[in-house]
Amino acid sequence: MLPKDRMVDILADLELTRAVVYGCANANQAVANQLFREHVQCIYQKYAVDPAVFQQSYLYYLNHPELMQDIYVLVIARLEELLL
Repeated sequence: MLPKDRMVDILADLELTRAVVYGCANANQAVANQLFREHVQCIYQKYAVDPAVFQQSYLYYLNHPELMQDIYVLVIARLEELLL
């Protein structure tokens, strides 16, 4: 299972990617979906994490809402830093 700090890194990158890919008002949905999937694979490679391990970790944290809340507080803080 991935530790919380690693989940924060990955989830922040995923949310940023989601915002960029789906944030284009004129984006074709099918193209956006494909582009997002490709970027997700790049994020997994960046962090050298197996997608199955990420999914298992994500499900674990989903089943422990207090831990997931802690993670997303940090994800939001990380994304807010990028706005400054």
